[in-house]
Parts: sequence; structure tokens; C-alpha cells
Amino acid sequence: MAVPASSHAAFISPVYVTAGSVGEAALGAPTNYYVSRSDEAGTYWPSPGAPGGYFGGLSGRPFGITVGPDKNLYVAVHGSNAVQRVTLGGVTSNFVTPGSGSLSTPLYLNFGPTGDLYVTSDASRRILRYDSTGAPKPSAANPGTAFFTSTINTPSGAQPVGLTLSRDGTKLVAAYEATSAANGFVGVHDPSTGALLSSLSIGVNAWDIVALTTGEYLVSTLSNNILKVNAAITSFTTFIPAGQGGLVTPRGMEIGPDGLLYVADPNSQSGSAGRVLRFDPITGANMPAPGRSGAIHTQNYAAPGGFDGAVDVALPEPSSSVLVLASAGAIFARPRRKE
Repeated sequence: MAVPASSHAAFISPVYVTAGSVGEAALGAPTNYYVSRSDEAGTYWPSPGAPGGYFGGLSGRPFGITVGPDKNLYVAVHGSNAVQRVTLGGVTSNFVTPGSGSLSTPLYLNFGPTGDLYVTSDASRRILRYDSTGAPKPSAANPGTAFFTSTINTPSGAQPVGLTLSRDGTKLVAAYEATSAANGFVGVHDPSTGALLSSLSIGVNAWDIVALTTGEYLVSTLSNNILKVNAAITSFTTFIPAGQGGLVTPRGMEIGPDGLLYVADPNSQSGSAGRVLRFDPITGANMPAPGRSGAIHTQNYAAPGGFDGAVDVALPEPSSSVLVLASAGAIFARPRRKE
């Protein structure tokens, strides 16, 4: 989409945020749930005639968001059991129709190198798979559904949340949350069959995961820090501790086209919707946007009536570069591959 030179002459990379609030609806937003966008400096930029940062409406409360092979945005719409596609022109349509392949309460999503879409499901505690047309593509063990993995049978009732492909495409790696936080782990799946190949217990509940160019992985946790996992997925260390750079509740993460780590933090500012923080993925150093403190990249979204905090971020390639946030409550979302 063209950017008006008069008002966005320095515009580098639009930031797309999944968001929704009663306040925005009262101001004239077509739906309570939508994708918002801002410029790289964190200034929210609405579609013509729309309030706040309103960009593209959704059918229900979203969670994860990713960028597809076609450069459009794909949103896991938790509230309507669907995956919706939002073009960069702000047009929304169903990609995976509600309930298709037993899709229920989707969480995060990511595309694989062959164009298949992997989606984690809150209700089924599995990873589901869809082909490039949005049709269910189950593993051989799960005909008739989109189920790609089996339920992990542990006493803690583990479920996959975030997921990514390894850099070489030989592993599908998922962050698992469990009923008992001490049983959280990182699971390694066969990218063709969905079989669980190995797991690494991390002693806390995992949330999201990204693959680094070094072959290592970063994992956000519900203990509010970010771990670094080695390439073999056999050990880990604390990489970014809670509190660094304003980090309060790290959730969705993404490596941007600039090579930096973007982290959605729904509670990173008291009394607000949270922010996106930015770090060096190799050293962990704070990398704020110009003029901001700590590790702050994008400021809180201050929509009248409230905004449920950022839960996920996503950035496509520089040719159509976007940073996407997901909101925690009224809406969540993200692009991928995460690497």
C-alpha cells in the first residue's frame, strides 16, 4: 500500500497490530476486533476515515499472527475457531473456515517452507496442519481432521503454544505450557509426520519460540524471562531476565528483517496495553527505537476505551516490511517463519 509522502515521508516499516476495544468501536470502528498498524516510530496510522490505528477487521478475538508466503497477514482467530487472511489493503477473508479440520481455539501459527500452515490449538492440545489452500492436511495417524501431532500424554496436561521451523527445516519445534509450571518444555517434532522426537524440560512454562541464524532458539516463558536453547535442544540458559529494558511479561516474539528480536509485552507499562520491546538476539542488549528508553520499540496503544495488550509480533521481508502485534484479551495475533 502506498504511503502518502506528505505525512509519512520517513516511513520505513509499517507495524501491524491485532487489537480491539469497545472504545474504538464507539468511535466508529467497524468491528471490536481488528488489525491495527503504526509506523516504525510507534505512531498509530489508521485506514482513511477509521479511528485510532484501525486497519482490518476480524470476526472474533485473535491470538497469533503471521505473514504468509503471499506476504498477506494470517491471524489465528481464537474467538471464532478460524484463521483469517488480511491483505495489506486491509481486506479480511477466511483462510481456514471456522471449525475446519476440528480447529478450535487456535493459538499461534506459522508457515513451513513448503507452504503448509501449522496452528496450535488450545482446545485439543495439538498442532494442526493445513495446506496452501487452507484445507486440512493431517498426518497419516489422524485421518479426517487437521491434527498433525498427537496429544502429549503427561500428568501435567501439556499443550503447544508457540512454534517454529528449524533453520534447516528438519525440525518443527514447539514451546509447551503445562498445568504445572515445573513441567514446561520444548518439544521437537518430525516436520512430516508430527511425531515427538525429543523434548527438553526447562522447569517453567514456555510460551513462544523463535529460531536464530546461529541454530539456537529463544523461548519466552510465563516466568517472564527469555531463555536461550542450544542448537541441539539439549540445554538452556537465561538470556534476557525479567525487568531488563522494561521486560515484564514477554509473550510473542519475532526476528525482524533488521536481524533484531522483537518481543510483545502485554503488561510492560502499568495501566496500559503494553509495548513491543527490541533486543539484540545474540548479546541480549537493549535496542530501543530512537528517542525511547530501555528496550522500547513501539509505545503502548492508547485507544479510548482500552486495548488488550500486545501478545505477538511479526515482521515480513523488507520489500513489504511489517511489524505485527497481537493483543491479549480482545485480540491476539503474528507473521512467520520465525527465524
